[in-house]
Amino acid sequence: MKKIYSVLNKKNVNMIKKLARAQKHRGEQLINHSFSIKLSTDIKQKHINLGLSKEIKLNTKIKSDNKL
Repeated sequence: MKKIYSVLNKKNVNMIKKLARAQKHRGEQLINHSFSIKLSTDIKQKHINLGLSKEIKLNTKIKSDNKL
């Protein structure tokens, strides 16, 4: 659980805690579903940011090679 909390911001964690208390009698399916959606969006955003920084580095290397 600690790993999941570190990825999510505090507001989302509090919302999920409230959801967990409210839906306890209905089982864990709904809670797990909300965790997986939030985690996947956070992970996708990190991949996009990494991809952009790699592209920028590659472009600057190509430009510097052309000047030589």
